[in-house]
Amino acid sequence: MAVDFHAHLAREDPEAPKFMAQLFDVDGYLERQADAGIDRTLLSYALSEPTGADDELDRAKGEHEFLGGLIEQHGDNLGAFAGVDVFAGGPWLEEASRALDAGFAGLCFPTSRQGRYLDAPETQDAFALANERKALVFLHPSDSPFPTERAGDGALREWIGRPSDTGVCLSRLLLADTLSRYPDVRMVVAHSGGTAPMLLGRLDYVYEGFQRRAAMRAKKGGPGGPPGGGGPPGGGPPKGVPKALTPGEGGLEASTEGAMPAQRIGQLYLDTASYHPASIRAAIDVVGIDRMVLGTDHPPAGDSPKPVIALLQQMDLADGERKAIFSGNAEELLS
Repeated sequence: MAVDFHAHLAREDPEAPKFMAQLFDVDGYLERQADAGIDRTLLSYALSEPTGADDELDRAKGEHEFLGGLIEQHGDNLGAFAGVDVFAGGPWLEEASRALDAGFAGLCFPTSRQGRYLDAPETQDAFALANERKALVFLHPSDSPFPTERAGDGALREWIGRPSDTGVCLSRLLLADTLSRYPDVRMVVAHSGGTAPMLLGRLDYVYEGFQRRAAMRAKKGGPGGPPGGGGPPGGGPPKGVPKALTPGEGGLEASTEGAMPAQRIGQLYLDTASYHPASIRAAIDVVGIDRMVLGTDHPPAGDSPKPVIALLQQMDLADGERKAIFSGNAEELLS
C-alpha cells in the first residue's frame, strides 16, 4: 500500500500550455496512480503569487468545488487539501472551514505571499483555525524568492527557487517558534523540506546570534525597557545599540528562549518529492523515519509517479522503514 501526499489536479484550462496537460487529466492520473501501486493520493490546491487577473478567492472556490467532486467520485483513491491565503483572513478562513466541513483532509498553506512569510502576525488566525480543527497543514511554496532574470531560466526559477522559499519559510517559523503556539497543528512540508534539512546547523548559529542581540538589548535597556534602562520614553531603540540589533518594521521576531531551532521540529513531517537520495536521507536524519511521507509531485512533475517509488525502493532502508514512508505514517496522520 502507498499514500502519496503530494500531487496536483486542476480544472481544465484551455489557455494552459500543452506540457501541463496531465494536470487536467483525471482519468489518466487514476491509471498512472494504479500502475505505480499508489492506493490513495492527497491532491492540493497550492496558491501562487497573485496576478490581479481574476478574483483569487472565487478561483479557489472553483478549484475546491472541482476537488470536492473528485473526492465524492473517487473517495477511496483521492483526498485533497484546500488552498488558503493565510494573510487575507475573513472570507478565506470561512472558505477553509467550509472545505474542512466538506471532507477535505486539511489545508494547503503557501510558504509566502508577496514577500511575507508565515511567522507574520496576520497569519495567526489561519494557524488558530487549523489548530482548533486539528487540521493537517500541507506547506507548499507559492513562488521563488528570486526572479527568472537571476535564475537564468524559468524552469530553474521554479524547480530550485520554490524549495528555496520553503527553506526561508521554515527557518522563520522555527526561529519565531510559531508552531509551538498551535500544538494541534501537524505540518507536512513539500519537497523534503526544501533547503532546511541541510542548513539546520547554520540556522542554530543564526539563533545564537539572535540570543546575543537580545542580551545586548537587555543590557542597554532595550525598547520599552524599565525607567532608567536606557530606552527612550515610549520605547524605541536605545542609544548606543547598533541598528542591526533592533528588529526592523515587518522584520522577524525571533523567540530566543527555549530550544534551538533544530529541536523545534516536532510538528513537522517531510515528503519525498526532492528526487535525490541524499536529500531524502537528510530529511530522514532531521525528522526521523516516523515523520516522513511519500510525495511524488506528479502531476505536474514528470510523466509518472514511478521514479520516486523506484528511488525509495533502491535506497538503503529497512522494510519497516520503507513501509512507514509509503503508508504507515500517512495512515496515522489521516486517522
